[in-house]
Amino acid sequence: MVMISRQLQSFKYLRPIERRFAVQNPLLGIIIGDLVPLRQRGYYLAIVFCLNVPIGRVALVVLFLYLHVSHDKEMKLSQKMKRVDYVGNGLLMAGIISMLYALTYAGAGSSWGTWTTLVPFCPGLFSLLLFALRESYGKTPELEMPPRLFRHRTSNIIFTNTFFRWMLAY
Repeated sequence: MVMISRQLQSFKYLRPIERRFAVQNPLLGIIIGDLVPLRQRGYYLAIVFCLNVPIGRVALVVLFLYLHVSHDKEMKLSQKMKRVDYVGNGLLMAGIISMLYALTYAGAGSSWGTWTTLVPFCPGLFSLLLFALRESYGKTPELEMPPRLFRHRTSNIIFTNTFFRWMLAY
């Protein structure tokens, strides 16, 4: 497990890179979509993809050099698989998929109050609430999102900023 202070240090160095490409890639996609003919868009989008490859390689090298995670090399695969929180992962995935399905089709194909929107949205919300309760009061040794991650003000700010950034992007 990586200590919170080490995670925050790695966030400090990776956030500017993420911000740059979070603005650059959609902007280049819009420019290519507006100015480039349809037949040539694939070529230009491939160039944009290839622009990111060297920077991604540099980011991976920096991560391998400076982010040292301790792990037990003697542990068998079966022991590692027992540590996974399958119920928590299932609740999280089911809730997110169900809510994203409802949010995708709400307003576009049907109104917000129809059963086609509410049927996937309500169980998804309930699943996420069950996930939060399981993570808060669960007795599993390895939780997916342990509550200790949310005890620090700095990590809460990072989580909140990331959440709103992806909500705006979606």
